[in-house]
Amino acid sequence: MLQAALELSPRRPDLAFRNPEKLERGWKLQRWERGRFIEFFGADLVVFQGSELAERIEAYWRWRAPQTTSGEDPQRGSESLDFPRFELPHDLLEAETVAVIYDEVEGLTFLVEFGLVAAVFDDPGLLADREHRRAVLGYLKDESVSPLSFRRLARQNNENASRVFQRLLNKPAFSWQRDGESLMRRRKAAFFAEPALPRVTPLLDRARF
Repeated sequence: MLQAALELSPRRPDLAFRNPEKLERGWKLQRWERGRFIEFFGADLVVFQGSELAERIEAYWRWRAPQTTSGEDPQRGSESLDFPRFELPHDLLEAETVAVIYDEVEGLTFLVEFGLVAAVFDDPGLLADREHRRAVLGYLKDESVSPLSFRRLARQNNENASRVFQRLLNKPAFSWQRDGESLMRRRKAAFFAEPALPRVTPLLDRARF
């Protein structure tokens, strides 16, 4: 039963987080993890070439793995820190650029071809280029891409964000500050359907199982 619960936990974290204590602990651990990410990379958003992604992520895990959460019981401090190794998808490794974001709420996120999308938010005129336009539309249409990417890019320049969507949607009056959130709620409805949960799940306490 314990093994089954351990296997189910990563796939259905909502079950664990019905317990308010587990929910609080999950957010605490995620904040700790994000702090380590920022400590290593210098920011919570970094962009790599796909060809170097595996090496950089591996270097991060080697650096982070021995650490324990501050203030934790030494017997339990690494309960969420011994992450299983995972193979990065080929689309990430083959991409020209990949953004890795450790967001405070959404946790660790990988975004393929982020460089193309970010370039458009720096220069909306790049939407005239088919490759750049396709990249931005891909982010907007892809149901697996959360509003996080657009929010982060718009944060740097709201006026440019407005111009991007004016051209992309053919809506000259579009304003990111006024209309951006409603656009995200329409195009990314699944991300608003349920309350946000931590992406770091505390392991079960064997003594209490």
